Amino acid sequence: MKIGTAKAMDDRVMQDSVVQWIKSMPEGWQLRRLGDISLKIGSGVTPKGGATVYLERGIPLFRSQNIHFYGLALDDVAFISEETHQEMKGSHVKNNDILLNVTGASIGRCFYFAKECGFKEANVNQHVCIIRPSRQILYKFLHYFMMSNIGQSQIFSSFRGSSREGLNFKDLKLFKLGLPSRKEQQAIAHYLDQQCGKLDAVITIKQQQIKTLDALRQSVIYQAVTKGLDATVPLVGSGVEWLGDIPLGWRIERLKDIANINENTLDAKTPDDYLLQYIEISNVNSQGIVSDQAIEEIEFSAAPSRAKRRVFPGDTIISSVRPNLQAIAYIERDESNLVCSTGFYVVNTKFTHLLDNKFAYYFLLSVNSKQYFESVAKGVGYPSVDDRDFKSLHTMLPPVAEQQAIANHLDQETQRLDTLKANLNQQISTLQAYKKSLIYECVTGKKRLAGYA
Repeated sequence: MKIGTAKAMDDRVMQDSVVQWIKSMPEGWQLRRLGDISLKIGSGVTPKGGATVYLERGIPLFRSQNIHFYGLALDDVAFISEETHQEMKGSHVKNNDILLNVTGASIGRCFYFAKECGFKEANVNQHVCIIRPSRQILYKFLHYFMMSNIGQSQIFSSFRGSSREGLNFKDLKLFKLGLPSRKEQQAIAHYLDQQCGKLDAVITIKQQQIKTLDALRQSVIYQAVTKGLDATVPLVGSGVEWLGDIPLGWRIERLKDIANINENTLDAKTPDDYLLQYIEISNVNSQGIVSDQAIEEIEFSAAPSRAKRRVFPGDTIISSVRPNLQAIAYIERDESNLVCSTGFYVVNTKFTHLLDNKFAYYFLLSVNSKQYFESVAKGVGYPSVDDRDFKSLHTMLPPVAEQQAIANHLDQETQRLDTLKANLNQQISTLQAYKKSLIYECVTGKKRLAGYA
């Protein structure tokens, strides 16, 4: 299906849902357009000089990464001087303004600027739209409406072309809302603040439990690949100061001496119509390949120039960039046309009597390897590990039979922990779906509060 056709179908579905919602709107609610109940709808600007004028302290400049449905993320805020602030008058934010992301992957995320965030004044750049509500609509009610399914569907029908082109402000002003009385808006906002607060508190607990499971997973892997499974085996010096002691009978080898690294690449003479399964760095995280759908099927002629490294079952692929994220996966898929980005190192055993492939994967995934790669990575924004440093990684080598036992043990343990994590994620998804449903029912009048029905 062509993109234009799919977009037209999505628009029709959205229009049908809006029509049905309008027909079922409670008596006494008014159908209004966003432009008619807003004092301002417009984006900010980038300060003259761009990032060169950012300061460690000053007046905050909110960018798209700072705007989330749950609030303003303040750990990555840019600051500007009073002078720059005055030059950006059209970008000044006022109390109770709704801030809406209008470009990039975060289109539609919105929150409001309030005194509680700790700043008296602020600005936004060109990727954030300021929506200043009139007295006809309560800013919290507007925020809940815009984050609801009916609100988001209208927002997404307002941009044209790619997401980088941003929202169409002319269409955004035609955004339709149902307005109850100011008193009912306040009651709805108060009710949703309470109910969503309770749900968010439970979600936060479950997210913390997931972090605990992730930490336990790392600990289990580290303990097994550096100390083994038998705690009674005596420890001896490894000969490498930062590695410390290792179990008796183990040895230390450089990765390049026991493993093949980037051994297979696509031939430059590969036919243009050769169909390959392409794995990009963004398709992999610390849990492995994100999903089968993340692997792109593409002809060689249309593939990016970095689609070069051939991958086979038993290989481990590990990103050379931003080692703190641990984008690493063990390959079990048996397609002969699997290819990954040159941003990955592809590792497999050089000598099967010395190194087991699955053990190599777990060792590369361990905190031990992560800390080494972080220490040798070069660069600031996207630090990367070069070939020489990667190949020089000191690898702990138990006898190969013990490596296989460790790998089998870790398969079972990580599977158990991953199952617990998946259950928690499912519970979070259920809570989030209920929260979205609750917001939708309240801001569209399908659920009426006591005294307003």
